[in-house]
Amino acid sequence: MDSSRQLLLGTTVFIGGGILLLSLVKQMDAPKDADIDNAIKVEQVSTAVKTDQDPLTADLETEERILAQKRLEREKKMAQLDQKTREFLTEQEKAEALAMQKARLENEQYRSGAAEPVVDEMPESEETSKAATPVTRPVVTARPVEQTVTPVSSTQQMQARNETQTQATQSKPEPKPQAEVASSKAPTSTQKHTVQRGEGLIKLSRQYNVPVEAISQANKLSKSSTIRVGQEITIPSQSQIDRLVRDYNASNASQSKPQQTKAAETKPAASTNKAPTSQQGYEVKPGDGLIKLARQYNVPVEALAQANNMSTNSSLRVGQNITIPSRKQVERLQREAEQKRAAEQNKREAQQRLAEARRKAASGEAKGTFGVQVALADSQQKADDIVKELRAAGYPASTSNTSKGVRVIVGPEKGKEAALALKDKINADPKANVNNAWVLYWR
Repeated sequence: MDSSRQLLLGTTVFIGGGILLLSLVKQMDAPKDADIDNAIKVEQVSTAVKTDQDPLTADLETEERILAQKRLEREKKMAQLDQKTREFLTEQEKAEALAMQKARLENEQYRSGAAEPVVDEMPESEETSKAATPVTRPVVTARPVEQTVTPVSSTQQMQARNETQTQATQSKPEPKPQAEVASSKAPTSTQKHTVQRGEGLIKLSRQYNVPVEAISQANKLSKSSTIRVGQEITIPSQSQIDRLVRDYNASNASQSKPQQTKAAETKPAASTNKAPTSQQGYEVKPGDGLIKLARQYNVPVEALAQANNMSTNSSLRVGQNITIPSRKQVERLQREAEQKRAAEQNKREAQQRLAEARRKAASGEAKGTFGVQVALADSQQKADDIVKELRAAGYPASTSNTSKGVRVIVGPEKGKEAALALKDKINADPKANVNNAWVLYWR
C-alpha cells in the first residue's frame, strides 16, 4: 500500500513536472515569434517610407535638371549679348574711322584747291589735269570703303552714301565751254583793275589767268598781302609774266640767302664755344646779366644761378663776383636740378593722392588709423629738433617713447591709403629732410 502510494505520488510529480517544463519551453519560444512579427512590421514600415521618399528624390533631380538647363540658357544669352556688344563696338569703330577718312579727304581737297588757284581755269593743259587728278582721286577711293564699312544701320548707310555722292559731285570739275577756255588767257597788254568787295590776289589771278607771283611783283606786294576795296591793281600782260615771276623768285632767294649765311656763321661759333674746364670767377660789368654770361661761357642759366645761390631772374650788381662753374660742375648741377624737379613732381602727385584719400576717409570709406614714423632718436632733444623742423615744413609731428628710443611720428591719418600718400609726400619734400619714412598703426 505504501509502495503504491509512493508510485502514484511519483507519477503525479513526474507528470506535473513535465507539464511545468512544457509550459516553460512554450513561454521561452513565444518572444522569438514576437520579434519576427516586429521585424516584419519594421520592414514593411521602412519599405513604405522608402516608397514615400522616391517621389521626393525624383522631384529634386528634376529641379536640379531644370536649374542646370536655365543656367545654360542664361549663359548662352549672356554670350550672345557679349557678341552683339563686340559687333556694335566694331561697327562704331569702323564708322569713326570712316568719318575721320572723310574729314581728311575734305581737308586734302580744300588744301589742294587753295594751293593751286589756277587749276580750275586751265583744264586744257596736261600739267593742270595732272595736278587736279589727286584732288578727285581720294573721293573715288572712298566710295568702296564706305560701302563695305558702314553696316551700322540702314539710315546711317544711306546718309553716308548721300554725303559721298554730294562730295564727289562738288569735287568733280565742271567742263567749260570752248569759248570760255579760249578767253581765259592772260591779257595781251597791261590792265588796271579796281578792287571790289570780296576780291583778293588769288581771285584776281584766277580771273585774269595770271600767276599770283606776277601780280604781286608788278604791284610790289607779297603773296600774303591784303588789298583794299577801291585800290588799283596792275594786271601784267602775257609778255611780262615770265620776267615778273623770275624777279619775284630772285628777290625771295636774295632775302633768304643772308639769313642762311648768318645761321651758318653762328653755328660753328656756337659749336666751338664750350663750358670752361675749371671753375672761374667773374666780376660783373655794366650791361652784364645771367643770360649774357650764360651765353658767353656756354653754361646753362639754371646751372649758373644755382652755382651762385640765386634764381634765374635775379639781377646782378656791377662789381659783384660771380662763380662760373666748370663743365663737371655744370653736369652735377643739372643732375641735382633734375632730381629736384623729379622730387617736386613726386611731392605734387603725393599731395593729390593724399587729398583724394582724405576725401574718401571723410566719406567713411577708409578704416583704421595710421601714422608715419620719420625717425627714431636716441634722445628727447634730438627728437624735439626733428619735430621742430617737421612742423616748420607744415607737418603735425609728435614724439613717443619706446624701448629703442624716442619715436618721431607724423599724423594720424584715417585709412592706410592716406598714410601711404603722406609718407610719399614727406620723403619727396626737401624741407622735411626725410627719405626713409614708413607707415605704422596708430595706437
